[in-house]
Parts: sequence; structure tokens; C-alpha cells
Amino acid sequence: MQQENMCCYKKSMSCRKVVMRHLPIIVSDGMANERKEIRRSRIKSGMTPLFNNNAFTLIELLVVVLIIGILAAVAVPQYQKAVEKSKSAQALTILKTVYNAAEAYYLANGTYATSFDELSVDIPWTGIQGWCPLPVAYTRSNADWSVQLYRTSDDMQRSVTVGRLRGKYQGAGFIKYLEDTGVFKKGTLYCAERTANGVNFTAEDGAYCQKMFGGSVAGSAGGGALRVYSMP
Repeated sequence: MQQENMCCYKKSMSCRKVVMRHLPIIVSDGMANERKEIRRSRIKSGMTPLFNNNAFTLIELLVVVLIIGILAAVAVPQYQKAVEKSKSAQALTILKTVYNAAEAYYLANGTYATSFDELSVDIPWTGIQGWCPLPVAYTRSNADWSVQLYRTSDDMQRSVTVGRLRGKYQGAGFIKYLEDTGVFKKGTLYCAERTANGVNFTAEDGAYCQKMFGGSVAGSAGGGALRVYSMP
């Protein structure tokens, strides 16, 4: 009897092992089936599936590219303007320094200087390339800019100028007149774009003085060789 019970016990344990062994498979199949049913029901009812692996659509990518293009179109011109103003800062400093030295020389001597050697100013530029043709004594330059003591042939008009020698905006520059001309005021800073008689401006009219520095047309000078703009 005890042996039979042991046999039945072993059989029952054996049966239990079989059931336990197969139970996870049955449960797993059931869970998988339930997930499939849930996913199907969600898709049919228009709800978002639990596991959504969709990537960006082509339209979404195009919208992003368009937005980036718009931002670049707005930011790049502002960046270029900031870079150009930075490049012109040293040239404007040289212009103001030479102008003040020329005025000081006039107060001391009653006439304007005829060369840089007569001015009490140390100019770091040692080149002799001119923005417009002038004697070497009136010209100092570096790789990109030229500063000049300008005067007309009849000595009726004098000014200090700095002009771009190279680059996208070559031929553009700045002027401070040492005397009133009837159109332009003494000591006022003007922007200019040279159209003849020197290193000429090849970009569109106003591309430098108007678009970069916000100037407005004030007239022409040098017998029409310069377009002159008032600075804001």
C-alpha cells in the first residue's frame, strides 16, 4: 500500500512537473495573444499603439529644413555686418587720430601739413598704396586699408580719408573734411564708395555705406569720383 502511495505520489509529482514545465509557455502565449489583441483594438479604434516605431515623415523634415533656412537668412547678414564693422574699427581709429593731428598742426602753424612726417602721430601702417593716387608723402597703408591726407590740386579742399584696398568691399572708405566744402561739413564723418580715380568700388551702390553702416546719400565728391553718405 505504501509502495502504491509512493508510486501515486511520484506520478502526481511527475504530472505536476509536466504542468509546471508547460505553464510558462501557455501563459507566455496568452500574454502575446493579449498584446496582439490590444494592439489590433487600438489601431482599429484610432488610438496610438503602445509600441510606436514610426520615424519622421518627409514633410516634417522639409519643414525643419525650411525653418533652418529662414533663420540662416536672417542671421548671416547680421553676422557679416558685425564682422565688417569689426574690421573697420582700426581704420576709423587711424582716421580720427590723423585728423586730430592735422588739426593740431594747423593750430600751431596756420597751415595744414603736407606729409605724415610733419604730424605728431605714430601710424603703424608702413605701406604706400593709396586709395586714390596721391604722392607717397600723403599715404600710409597696410594689407587692407590706406589712410591719406587728401587735397585737391588747387588746395581748395582738404580731408583725411581711409579706404579699403582689397576684399568684397574694396573701394569703400571714410572721410573727414578739414574744411567746409559747402556740401560737406568740417569734422563730420562720412562714408564713401569710390567710383573712379583709384581703387574702385565694384559692389552695388550703397552695399557698404547704406547696408553695412546705415548711411544716407549726401552727395558726390572728387569730381564725381566718390559717392558720399551721411553716417547715422
